[in-house]
Amino acid sequence: MSILEKFGLYMSAVVMILMLFLITFSQNGILDYQRLKKKSASLTDQIADVEKKNRQIEEEIKHLQSDAEYIRHLAKHEHEMAEKEELIFKTVSPASEKTPTSEESQSK
Repeated sequence: MSILEKFGLYMSAVVMILMLFLITFSQNGILDYQRLKKKSASLTDQIADVEKKNRQIEEEIKHLQSDAEYIRHLAKHEHEMAEKEELIFKTVSPASEKTPTSEESQSK
């Protein structure tokens, strides 16, 4: 193999290594592509979540516009409203009553 052939072989190897480096690490290279692919998957998941929430809200709007029983249920159970001549009794559980802490009982 002559010196010129060796030089050509080495130059070809250098050019190939340089091209691989550029393909991998350049602005539009493989690493950037993988990062953008992950971001795209993440955004696709977020879009699916938002679309699901939108469908739930649309269903609730339909119920509120047309279902009187649903409105009555919300008023009673979520907003603690009563119908005419209906009484509401609230009970207090013993756990929610104030119990003396160890410091209070020691000070007495």
